[in-house]
Amino acid sequence: MSRLIHGDCVSVMREMPERSVDLVVTDPPYKLIGGGRADTPDAPSGILRNNDKRLFAYNDISAEEWLPEVYRVMKNDTQIYVMTNYINLVHFIKVMEQTGFRIHNLLV
Repeated sequence: MSRLIHGDCVSVMREMPERSVDLVVTDPPYKLIGGGRADTPDAPSGILRNNDKRLFAYNDISAEEWLPEVYRVMKNDTQIYVMTNYINLVHFIKVMEQTGFRIHNLLV
């Protein structure tokens, strides 16, 4: 049976039993670099006006806060798919490996 749970991810996962999740697909908020103002008239302008890396309201949560809980609730031999950008990729890989995940592939 599938079900959708709405709430703070860390709080909800703390209430979940160990090894109870079959698959995790997540696009967590993360710091961005991009946008700002265009220096020339024909250059594209970006999303972020002052390039403060705060596009998402909750991007202050660190991977160290939620990935250990994800690892705890995932069943053995299941999959996790984490969407990120190039800038944050190395950090996510580092934290995932420290948590116990084994990286098998990178999808681009």
